[in-house]
Amino acid sequence: MKNYSNIFRTMAALLMAGVAFSACTPDEEMLAKRTYTININASQGYNDAFKGLSEDQYSNILATWDENEHITVFNTTRTNDLEGYLTPETPGRKESQLSGNVTGTIANDDVLRLVRGRQNVNSQNGTLESIATQCDQAHSDLTVSSFNGSYIDFGVNQATFTNDQAIVKFSFRKKDGDKDPEPLTIRSLSIGTTYDITIASPTSTPYIALPGNTYSTTITAVEDGNDQEYTCTISNATLNNGQVYHITVNMTKKAN
Repeated sequence: MKNYSNIFRTMAALLMAGVAFSACTPDEEMLAKRTYTININASQGYNDAFKGLSEDQYSNILATWDENEHITVFNTTRTNDLEGYLTPETPGRKESQLSGNVTGTIANDDVLRLVRGRQNVNSQNGTLESIATQCDQAHSDLTVSSFNGSYIDFGVNQATFTNDQAIVKFSFRKKDGDKDPEPLTIRSLSIGTTYDITIASPTSTPYIALPGNTYSTTITAVEDGNDQEYTCTISNATLNNGQVYHITVNMTKKAN
């Protein structure tokens, strides 16, 4: 009787293991690491910080896709990077289809984050060109709707990118008593204790990209041609990501 009891227990254990194995198989198969193809339209407009930045006669920032940029893909649902990247099919234009293959674990309803550019504030040098290559990051979150073979369908026709920084075109002026402020040509700039930026070509109107935030801090600039420092304190200055600001700052000479 004891032997029969052991046999029954063994058979029950095997049956339960089989049920568990059968229940896990579809999920495991669905979540296997595979290579997928992504094709999605993406548009860029005025007054946004993207690659290929330039300024028109109305001081609008014009944005176009760059032929050398790679758009990486991150699965935010599963917190992992996917291998591969997307590229724009029509560089030099405001609108383009992004296409490419990515490899990783993806399932329905996963949120994939498309990221282009990078954000290294201290590497910019006061020009739009340096912002485009060093401090111009944006992302777009897309939810997987379905699969058509290896193709991913997001259920939308276009990816909308959100910028991860604002662009400020500063106009620095030096204030000396009752005299009218004069342009202050600077060669370096510090914003609080976080950002230290060297200006490539000394100017009074540098372009600076900064993460969206409310700033209450001190701006310190070094005048070109000498080591004279000028400062200004700002309070509750709010910058929103994706916006372009034109800000005039009156600076006072720092006491030696």
